[in-house]
Amino acid sequence: MIALLVDFRLRILTAALIALLLFATGNTQIKFGAFYQKLIHYLGTISYSLFLVHFSVVMTTNAIFSWLALASPIAGIFFMLVSWILSLILADFFYKRIEKPTTTILKFNKKADQQHIN
Repeated sequence: MIALLVDFRLRILTAALIALLLFATGNTQIKFGAFYQKLIHYLGTISYSLFLVHFSVVMTTNAIFSWLALASPIAGIFFMLVSWILSLILADFFYKRIEKPTTTILKFNKKADQQHIN
């Protein structure tokens, strides 16, 4: 919050307000249908993988957009949707093929090390 006083930026204010909102609603239960609960759980599960891949996907689609010299707002929306969907697909792949197996192996090794010490 001090950063806002030193150098006001709308994105800092937005991030701070979202953080406060998440903190304030942390213990409330959202009453969605089963589909939405599964979707939110799935997105939460792949969120770290999504964090890792989304920047590369966005930069690649942006480079393609610039290379094609497109200026249409419709084309911009299309490329934004493509990068969003591609990010989700790659995050799912990354989670299932890299993050989850690696986490399983590390947990197994940690458990084996603890048994070896005891």
